[in-house]
Amino acid sequence: MEEAENAFFDEYENYKNVQTNSPTLTEEELKLIGKPILETWCVDAAMSGSTKKMEYRGIDLLKREQVFHRGPYSDATNNIGEFLAIVHALSLMKAKANYTHLFR
Repeated sequence: MEEAENAFFDEYENYKNVQTNSPTLTEEELKLIGKPILETWCVDAAMSGSTKKMEYRGIDLLKREQVFHRGPYSDATNNIGEFLAIVHALSLMKAKANYTHLFR
């Protein structure tokens, strides 16, 4: 936590492209957290404040592949993009009978 706090208050350039020496988690911490669910689709959206363009996409975390990408769309918001990404992923999962985890 201390390393994260130092990085937060320090200059970005001091950490850009730098590998940190964060310690690994203990067995007790790993049991508390659990294992990651890799059979997951993750979705996200982004909007540029200067161009007012929004786009969204979904990735398969296990395969490390992009499942879909849409946009850019004009005069849209990031919230709309997040919503559309979730709906898009759910509709693809239903069409493919692929019921995996979905995270935003």
